[in-house]
Amino acid sequence: MGDRRVICFTRHPRRHPKWTLGDAPGRSRTRRGRRRSAPKLVLAAVLVATMGPAIADPVMGFARSKGSCTPLALVDGDTMKALCDGRGVVSVRLVDFDTPEMAGRCTSEIWRAYAATWALRWSLFANGPLTTTMRGSDRYDRVLVRAVSGGVPVARRMIETGLARAYAGGPRAGWCRSQERTAVRGAGWDIWTTKKTGRSA
Repeated sequence: MGDRRVICFTRHPRRHPKWTLGDAPGRSRTRRGRRRSAPKLVLAAVLVATMGPAIADPVMGFARSKGSCTPLALVDGDTMKALCDGRGVVSVRLVDFDTPEMAGRCTSEIWRAYAATWALRWSLFANGPLTTTMRGSDRYDRVLVRAVSGGVPVARRMIETGLARAYAGGPRAGWCRSQERTAVRGAGWDIWTTKKTGRSA
């Protein structure tokens, strides 16, 4: 008897791997590749957004700063961690302007706070030499600093972006829109105390 080869067949609806014709050229594999690469691209974007400033801020601070304080990390649009002469690494409050807070009382304030932080990064590092001058401390023991970038006060640059207001101390105005405050209070919450007011819509 001659050499006989037995090929096993299956009734399973899926074809045997030996008898599949494979994917259509340039279609399914490309789509699968795009699906697999999408999460990687998202992860890379998140890493750049989070880790990028942590690396770039101190590098640009040491490269640009010629004053008494060297920026190390931006906290928000008017506050940063800095290395100051005779003080070490301290929390610094930039003077002459005020920006929204990261722990804002409404969504729009939080978004503006993130935008103001990036605007401050541009104002400090993208306009020439940075000069900083210490002006004492505030009640939170933060070092007060006046910053000038490229010969222009950083406060002026920030105010011109629309993400900051002129500020010379004292009570500060809120950053939430009136309709947002009305909506939150209408639901029975006081956004200034974050406590129930007893009123409900």
